[in-house]
Amino acid sequence: MQANFSKAGKTFYFSIRTGRGKLDVFDERGETTLLPSASEIVLNLSPDDENLERGGYLISPEPESGWKYGEDEWYVNGNGIPSGQYGQYLFTYNDYSRYPDGSRFVYDFKADNPIKVTIQTGMWSNNSFSLYTHGDFRIGFSATGLSSGQQTREFSYGDRVTIYADGADYAVPGEGDRWRYNYLRGFFTTGWQALDDLGEYSQTSAGSYSFTATKDITINIVFMPTIR
Repeated sequence: MQANFSKAGKTFYFSIRTGRGKLDVFDERGETTLLPSASEIVLNLSPDDENLERGGYLISPEPESGWKYGEDEWYVNGNGIPSGQYGQYLFTYNDYSRYPDGSRFVYDFKADNPIKVTIQTGMWSNNSFSLYTHGDFRIGFSATGLSSGQQTREFSYGDRVTIYADGADYAVPGEGDRWRYNYLRGFFTTGWQALDDLGEYSQTSAGSYSFTATKDITINIVFMPTIR
């Protein structure tokens, strides 16, 4: 969503780099709303803009959740500067004169609480799902670092997460040429809702699933053991 304030002169862009929230624009006292909330604010201003003459525009971040103002800052054309109280930026006539047309003001903040992603193994057998904790299946957050057992890792909001699975097929001891194939059924929530279901006729033992971290989640990685 974008809000515009149209006048002749320079154009300045205000936006949020990371996290959930919007920006509000007030007069310099923070009393009068000049624009509706938006994820990006565009100010088209002239040197004799009446609000600049009165003191400027107060750009105020409006958090959705998880904001930690003590570690935030604004970036102006890529250069970091400390934010004001509660992340507010007062855009004054000095800013208008200092920064060139098209300058970008980007607000960045650190999430107060990391997002936890937990992965664990499950099994599809006899037409039903169940958790499986005996160590035959390998899972992980890296394709080269798979292991058995439940695992948890922390991420920041908006991070791209990829989880990996390998059924680790093996020959059945003492049974000649018979093998145990741990085919991958897919990736499911703890309530067994499918995130990525390969189906009960899957013939692959390994795979991955990618998603964007937005909340704490536990994912069941389900295999289907078959001896042939």
